Amino acid sequence: MRLFVAVELSEACKRALLRTQRLLSAFDRMARWTRAEQMHLTLSFLGETPEDRVASVCSVLEAACGAVGPFEIKMHRAGCFPPRGRVRIVWVGVNAPGDMLNRTQRLIDHRLRQIGMTRDERAFAAHLTIGRVRSDDSDGGLRTAVARVPVARVAQCVSAVALMESNLDSGGAVYMPVGRWPLRGSADES
Repeated sequence: MRLFVAVELSEACKRALLRTQRLLSAFDRMARWTRAEQMHLTLSFLGETPEDRVASVCSVLEAACGAVGPFEIKMHRAGCFPPRGRVRIVWVGVNAPGDMLNRTQRLIDHRLRQIGMTRDERAFAAHLTIGRVRSDDSDGGLRTAVARVPVARVAQCVSAVALMESNLDSGGAVYMPVGRWPLRGSADES
């Protein structure tokens, strides 16, 4: 099973992201825009995971979510990966008061490592992928447009974390929740 840990997005967040994509429609020939049903905030990518490990991953997530209280995230600007050169990913950044998003991600990642689950070694950068660029031949035009595109500062309460399975089909990736756990800790514990 190809798995990742994520925050599922509200419909309001998805609508705002779709509006941002429309503002970048001059680059449709270069980008494959993320469909609304694929939009999420990845906290930890687990990759191919044997089915017999899924129960232990679920136990870890349940315990981690019991130690964190709900918090709010807010979209704030658009950007590109990599930071220089030809664009491969177009994203919208998110942040949370009191560094709660990063603290939650680190807690989940730490507990997953304790059971031997590895993840991408890149540092966590909170973002919502809105497009993947096939071939950036814009000579900097796409990067400039992304830097200037207005992003609605839509907020969302994060009250749960999901373990998602990614399945590839002819239309791209299809994400299905394996499980969801509410954030049950108090604000003081967070």
